[in-house]
Amino acid sequence: MTRIFINYRREDCPAHAGRLADTLEARFGKESVFMDVATIDLGVDFVERIEQAIGDCDVVLALIGDDWLTVTDAADNRRLDDPNDFVRLEISTALARKDVRVIPVLIEGAAMPGAQDLPEGMAALSRRNGIELTDTRWRSDTLVLIGAIERALGAPPAQGPARPEPDATRAATRDEQGLKLAKFIWLVPALVGLGGLTLIAFGQMVSVRRWSIAGVLYLFVFVLVLGLVYNYYLFIAFLVAIVAWPGSIVHLVTIRPLYLARLHTARRGAE
Repeated sequence: MTRIFINYRREDCPAHAGRLADTLEARFGKESVFMDVATIDLGVDFVERIEQAIGDCDVVLALIGDDWLTVTDAADNRRLDDPNDFVRLEISTALARKDVRVIPVLIEGAAMPGAQDLPEGMAALSRRNGIELTDTRWRSDTLVLIGAIERALGAPPAQGPARPEPDATRAATRDEQGLKLAKFIWLVPALVGLGGLTLIAFGQMVSVRRWSIAGVLYLFVFVLVLGLVYNYYLFIAFLVAIVAWPGSIVHLVTIRPLYLARLHTARRGAE
């Protein structure tokens, strides 16, 4: 029976492993996907069951997240350095077999480990061509992975979805669409800021102060949105700079005229 073995570390990327299992089960069938204790009966020797599963499978997917290399045990020792570590045992067993395709799966931009970072028996993993899976491109990334698995298994490509798409995949598609929409929404404050600069320039050209003041208000709204979204302290620093700097538009349009008017009144009183 064709088997796809998902190797992952629970302290690293369990949610992505479960989501990937759902996606693969929808294409290849639930009986073809093996994922740790979820498919091991109670009372069965875990190590023997893992070795049997690796021997029966055709493809091993090694999921690698940001913490994959550095996860430690209770004694603060790196888990990969333990010869009895299950992740190490599974990958080493798979790499030792010539009839098993081992595919590194990098989660959310995780870096591919180098041979010097891996223990004996796992160094060959660094030479395997891998694939990256991201939440925003989950559907397209998993389609590429499924295509690679199909070629490794010699299975015919699917003529459309074999089963209804999992809810998690549909949610990822909606998230990707929302991300694209958010990029267009940013055009609104950008246009407000551009409009503010235009009004300020126009007010200076025609010497109409109210146009310049309106432009300053537009620009203030733009900077406010920028500050609230990115960095509050950056916004405050920028606001103080444009108000206090003698050469700034805000200073020339608001503070400087008031200062000159007060100075003129003081001189007339002195006379």
